[in-house]
Formats: sequence, structure tokens, C-alpha cells
Amino acid sequence: MLWIAVHLPLLSLETFMATADAFVGASTDACPQPVALLHEHRISLVNAAAAKAGVKVGHQRSTAL
Repeated sequence: MLWIAVHLPLLSLETFMATADAFVGASTDACPQPVALLHEHRISLVNAAAAKAGVKVGHQRSTAL
């Protein structure tokens, strides 16, 4: 039996950025604007610009703003 495992930790962030008009054509680490995804009012993923600005996974939405 053969198995394959694929780990795509930024897939949801990349999918969001690919469909958002403001980010079309930008990669997750080349985007100059901070982008963060939320789940239940907590940060679940950030791009490089948001991480550089100090936003971290687990922060509350109000803290990230």
C-alpha cells in the first residue's frame, strides 16, 4: 500500500489572497499589506507583512487591530 502526505499550512491564506481583488498576483510573502485570517475572533493565519507588524497567531481580533 502506498501513502502520500501533503502539508499545506498556508493554503487557506493563499486561497483568500488569490480570490481577493486587492491581492491578485501577489504571493503571501511578497504582499506589502498585512493580511490575517480570523476564526472565532482569533487570528488563525498571517502573511509575512502582518507577522513583521507584530500580529501573531492566537491574538484576538482587537489586539491585532
